[in-house]
Amino acid sequence: MSTRILIVEDDPDIAELVAHYLDKAGFTTERIASGRDALASIAAKPPDLVVLDLMLPQVDGLEICRTVRSDRKTAAIPIIAGPYLGSDCSAFRNALSAFSGWFRRT
Repeated sequence: MSTRILIVEDDPDIAELVAHYLDKAGFTTERIASGRDALASIAAKPPDLVVLDLMLPQVDGLEICRTVRSDRKTAAIPIIAGPYLGSDCSAFRNALSAFSGWFRRT
């Protein structure tokens, strides 16, 4: 069975680009554009990995990460934050420590 990756991104161009490369690498991807829908999807069928935008409508990426990490059933799911525009704010960088990794868009 292929690794299932949930891409949570409200910009359709970015979601398509990320999905394209992951699909090409042999992963199974699912795209979701809102934080609320992402939480429902993760609860219903936990993915193997989440690629998570931080700035989403309804529920932001940091809150999604907190919710996933606080549930025993989903706490171990790796979450990669991205793409983000790169802030020099130390509070923002500290918030990224809850994620398994992150990537930056310039």
